[in-house]
Amino acid sequence: MNKNLSKRVDYIFSFFKGCQTGEGLFLYRTMSGVARKNGIPQDEINILERIAWYMCINDFLSYSDHFFKLTAKGYVYMNKDADDEFEFEPHLSKLVVFDDGAERMFSDLWSLVGKENDAPYYASGDTLFAAFQLYNSTLPDTFDVFIEHRRAHNLSTSRAQWAYELLHAIPHEERERFLINLSELITCTI
Repeated sequence: MNKNLSKRVDYIFSFFKGCQTGEGLFLYRTMSGVARKNGIPQDEINILERIAWYMCINDFLSYSDHFFKLTAKGYVYMNKDADDEFEFEPHLSKLVVFDDGAERMFSDLWSLVGKENDAPYYASGDTLFAAFQLYNSTLPDTFDVFIEHRRAHNLSTSRAQWAYELLHAIPHEERERFLINLSELITCTI
């Protein structure tokens, strides 16, 4: 598992220390309070909240009426042996907000896949490009050719810039499927 994701999952599970299956807390409120007290920035709090939701999607936690409970699967993981591995698929389509202009969508997505040493589901340039190729038939056959073309035309080779441009080119009705495909590609590279 991605080290950044692993650290964050363990941090979230730390709030459940001493809990048995079915026990829990108002996680967002508790986690936000502790994070603010310790000077953790709002961007990181937002990522932690998305990961907690992702943990519910994957049945490590359950959620009802703002209350998070530890599931049997979560309890086993939390009390795991050192060799146990956390299996996951990112489910990006359930972790980002869709908007017509894709501004918020890109911001949410980039916080999850963008920064190599920070993003919980980091996606390399090759992986991002492969996902966009499925939705843009005008893209070259390889990532290297794509980057060389951008250089030759004095266009930014920044992953954030070209990913932003390519996301906006995907029709609104296809963006959810794009995120599902990107999630699958990220899972294959982990």
